[in-house]
Amino acid sequence: MFCQLLYSQDQAQEASDTLRIKSDKTEYEIIIIENGFNQWMVSNARPRGFYSQSYLETYNRRYIVIWNNLANQGLNNELVPFVIPYEFHIDYGYDVNYMLFNYFQFIHYKNPDFFHGIRRN
Repeated sequence: MFCQLLYSQDQAQEASDTLRIKSDKTEYEIIIIENGFNQWMVSNARPRGFYSQSYLETYNRRYIVIWNNLANQGLNNELVPFVIPYEFHIDYGYDVNYMLFNYFQFIHYKNPDFFHGIRRN
């Protein structure tokens, strides 16, 4: 599993299990490499525009806190192998927040108890 938030303007060739989203309005992008994520997105994700950016940011902040706490503890390195460098004061734009939100929804789908206490949308 791999999800990385990057500050970059480089373009790279994408593999079939790699999803790379770059916001045209910001300098940030998200790269998600996870088996089954692309298929899950096609089948389960709400369309872009369904959620407001503030809604996505609110949930991403909750998810990030849980994720990064687990990553920092090192208790489950296979499921949470890294910290996601999401800064709450930065506007990453709609597309990055949308994809990150859906990545967390995918993780919750695969591991229903992972984000205990946060409802799945």
